[in-house]
Amino acid sequence: MERLEAEPFTDGGNDAVVRLPGRGFPGLLIQGDSLGALRPDVAALVEVTGAAVRRSSTGGRFTAVVAWLRDVSSRKARL
Repeated sequence: MERLEAEPFTDGGNDAVVRLPGRGFPGLLIQGDSLGALRPDVAALVEVTGAAVRRSSTGGRFTAVVAWLRDVSSRKARL
């Protein structure tokens, strides 16, 4: 895994706004345990909204976010 130096815009905590090298805009960094805690909520949101989300233009993004959070959570469990 490559180590990167990021330019911080906040003091940190469980989340931080940082800009990675080569990027024009800052991004949000969320600690793995906090991110893992969000996964069930996002999955529940997708389930509750059901077919409406799948039919919408952003439906694919919601399901992709759930899949990504599931993947991140499983990688964290292996570390």
